[in-house]
Amino acid sequence: IEAPVTLRADVQRTISVPFDAIIASVPEGVESGAKVKAGQVLAELDTTELKLQRLDAANQLDEATKRADAALSAGKLDEYKQSEAQAEQARAKISLYDHLIGKATVIAPIAGTIIEGDLRDMVGASVKLGQALYQIAPLEEMLVVARVSDKDIALLSDDDAGTKTTGDVATK
Repeated sequence: IEAPVTLRADVQRTISVPFDAIIASVPEGVESGAKVKAGQVLAELDTTELKLQRLDAANQLDEATKRADAALSAGKLDEYKQSEAQAEQARAKISLYDHLIGKATVIAPIAGTIIEGDLRDMVGASVKLGQALYQIAPLEEMLVVARVSDKDIALLSDDDAGTKTTGDVATK
């Protein structure tokens, strides 16, 4: 049977940008075709803006806490509740910024080879939330997707269990 085929990795992962940011650095040797280990650092995103926003949220928390304490000691329960709500909102912002700062280090989720993506020329460039940075795949197990013509499809055998058909592939 002759058919055009596509060779692709059985498992692959796309690593995307966790938030709008600027690429701060890319470690040496992290490029297309490089082998990476699970947990290896692939890129660092700039967190300066996030740290400033976190500092602002911490200041808001301090102010709201002081207002709540003053309202409580003055016996103004409504002002106290309002200030406590503002303090809780500031705590939530701090938690969000801490979470995003923690995600600023982009790491490899699996061991494999970088099959797409090279950020070496993008240091200092802006990237948007969800933008694909890398695709990583372990290349030990590959799939061959063959586009067999309708007249040859009957020549392929498949068991009734619906499992994948296996065989040998020969290239021209």
